[in-house]
Amino acid sequence: MPSLRLSEADRERLGAPELLPFDVNDVTNREAIEIARVGYKTPHLFRRALFAKNADDMDILAWTTAVWLALRRAGVDVDLVTFEFNVDQLDYIPDPEPASTVAAADEGKAPAPSTISAKPRSTRGATSKAKSGTRSPNS
Repeated sequence: MPSLRLSEADRERLGAPELLPFDVNDVTNREAIEIARVGYKTPHLFRRALFAKNADDMDILAWTTAVWLALRRAGVDVDLVTFEFNVDQLDYIPDPEPASTVAAADEGKAPAPSTISAKPRSTRGATSKAKSGTRSPNS
């Protein structure tokens, strides 16, 4: 499962584990409500903001919300409005080998395609801008 890693200082201050598992494709209704409150009408738009194709700009609101959700899921309660962390030391660690890839390799079949286009690198330089012409009529 993909994970987020905060700086050591942030982990110590917040009492967070080193790795915060973060499956962006598993959003509860309460999480979707909080995501909507910060400005992403749907979990799909939130995911697009996290993993847009242009790697030059980072959508800090999307990544702050992602870290907040990962902390919440790990049992660390922080206020989304006042939450601070060192964004330059935030790392996104993609799933190194998804279960479908391992199972397919064992059977000699091609792995199933991924549902999101997460890049195998740090969020430093992640992006927020959607590719032009890809916005839905409701966004």
